[in-house]
Amino acid sequence: MGAEITPSLSSRVTWYQSEIKDGIDPEMKSSVDFLRSTNYSKMKSQGLELEMRYDLGRGSYLALNYTNQLSLKRMFQWFVPRHTGNIMANIRLSRYLNLYTSCHIEDGFRRQRDDNRDDMSGYAIFNATLIAQKFLKGYEGLELRASAYNLFDKDYTSPAGNGELPEDIPRPGRNFLVEAKYKF
Repeated sequence: MGAEITPSLSSRVTWYQSEIKDGIDPEMKSSVDFLRSTNYSKMKSQGLELEMRYDLGRGSYLALNYTNQLSLKRMFQWFVPRHTGNIMANIRLSRYLNLYTSCHIEDGFRRQRDDNRDDMSGYAIFNATLIAQKFLKGYEGLELRASAYNLFDKDYTSPAGNGELPEDIPRPGRNFLVEAKYKF
C-alpha cells in the first residue's frame, strides 16, 4: 500500500509472506571435503517493509527503507538479518554532477541452535558516489562514477554457519571504484 502524502513526499508499506517447499539446504562439514545438501520440507517467512521518499526538486531527494523479517525458521536466521534498512540521499550539485550517499544497516542475526558462538552484532556501512553525466556535447550517453564504499572503514563480518569456517566471513574495508558507462 502506497500513498503520496504531499507532491514531494511518498510512502509505501508492504506486508509479505513467502513459502518455499522442498528446499535444499547446503551444509559444509569441516570433517568432509565436499558439500552435502539436505532437504527441508517447508520454510515460511513473513515481514514488513516500509519506504519513504522526499523529493527536494531538481533531481535531489532523501529516501529510506526498512525491512523487518518477522518470522523465519531458526535454521535460516544465522544468515538473514531480522532488521535491514537504508538511508539514502541524492544531491544535485550542478547540471552535470550528483552526489549519492547511503547508509546500509543490518541487525538481528541469530546463530543456529547448535552454534555456541554469540549472536552476531549488527553494523552500518556508509557509501558515497559522485556521478557525472551529460557533460560532453555529442556524448550525452557517457556517465562517469567515482565511488567510495565502507567510507569510514568499518570492521564487520558476514555470518558463517556453524562448522563451516573457524570465524565469520570478513567484509572489505574502505574501497573505491571508478566506472565509465556509455549508453547508445
